[in-house]
Amino acid sequence: MHTVNCPLCLALRSCRDKGQSFPIENTPLYMTNSFVIFPALGPVVPGHVLVVSRDHHPSFASLSDVQLYEYEELADNLFQKIPYANSQPLEGEHGATNTDTGGATVAHAHMHWFPTDAEIVKSLQSCMKQRSFTGPINFLRSAEPNPYVFLRRQDTYSCLFTNGNIPSQLLRRLVSEATGSNEWDWHSYPHWQWIHELVAKWRSI
Repeated sequence: MHTVNCPLCLALRSCRDKGQSFPIENTPLYMTNSFVIFPALGPVVPGHVLVVSRDHHPSFASLSDVQLYEYEELADNLFQKIPYANSQPLEGEHGATNTDTGGATVAHAHMHWFPTDAEIVKSLQSCMKQRSFTGPINFLRSAEPNPYVFLRRQDTYSCLFTNGNIPSQLLRRLVSEATGSNEWDWHSYPHWQWIHELVAKWRSI
C-alpha cells in the first residue's frame, strides 16, 4: 500500500514503472520482496543508503515478522559485499508512529546504512533513555506505540532509544558531527557527486 503524498512512496512507484525515467536519488540499488535500497539524498558520508519498506508503514517496529526476518537476511547478505565488505556499517532508524515522526523527515519505514566507523551511542545516551538487546530486530516492537531511535552495529551492539521529543534528522546530525562535518541537512547539502559515485559502484556489484 502506498500513500499519495509520501516522497518514499513516490520513489517506489517511479522505480516500478518500466520505461519511466527517475531522479538519480530514486535509483533502486537492490530490491527484495519487501524492501528497496535507494541512495540517501544528502548522504552524510559516502555510501550512505536507505533501506525502504515497499509498503507504507511508519517504522520498522510496525512491520511483520516475515518482513523483519527478510530485512535481517538482506543485511547479512549485503554486508558481505562491496561496498560493505570487511566493515560493519552503522544501521539507524528514526521510528515514527502515526502521530509522531520520531525525528524522521518522512514517516515511512526506512533504515539508514552509514558506512562509517564513527560512534554516536554516547551522544544518544546523553539525551535519550537506552535499552540494549541481542537477538532478532523484532525487539523494536517493544517501543510501540512510542517513537524511537534504533542503532546497531552488527556483532557489536543493538540499542533502542526512546524520548518524548526526538529532534529532526538527529541521526544525520550526530553521524555528521562524529565525522567532523556539519553538512547533515539533506535539504542544504544534497551531495550529488557522492550519489552518482554510489550508483556507479552498486551497478558494478
